[in-house]
Amino acid sequence: MFSGKLPLWEVEIDCVLRSKSNYVTKRVLAALCIASLTACAPTFDVQLRNDTGHTLVVATPLGKPPDIGIASGATAPVDILVAPDGIMERFSVMTPQDSWTYLGYLRAFLAVPTSLREQSDFSTTCIHARIDPRGRIYLLSQRNQPVPQTPGFPIIPQTHRHGKVVGLTD
Repeated sequence: MFSGKLPLWEVEIDCVLRSKSNYVTKRVLAALCIASLTACAPTFDVQLRNDTGHTLVVATPLGKPPDIGIASGATAPVDILVAPDGIMERFSVMTPQDSWTYLGYLRAFLAVPTSLREQSDFSTTCIHARIDPRGRIYLLSQRNQPVPQTPGFPIIPQTHRHGKVVGLTD
């Protein structure tokens, strides 16, 4: 409030500095909140069952999180719902004879009904799925049993390459 003791221009400068300080403080707090949310561990884990008939490797951009190998018929947790460092959502699956790349799959997993989600430690939600010999990913029940597919499932790979994948053997 203007008390009449300061010249008007000093009052205006003081008001501008205080409002800019609040603005900067709000921007810094917002940036810290966003950074802390994106740095957290994924809230979804996908338990992926390998029904391809071959050992497979799930690879994400830049190897973050690290690539996961899954033996034929086995199930393993994969963090395909994480898009590290702002890289678009993408992951690849490779067997000794095939490779598939998936894009735009996040919406399908987010739409999975709560009845097919399993809460585990640290408030992580687990979704069960399987990959077939053609690279399609199907939703499964919490007991790894087939269920009617929800919108977006099966997830079909955007690219498929058939032929020897260098460095992979059964």
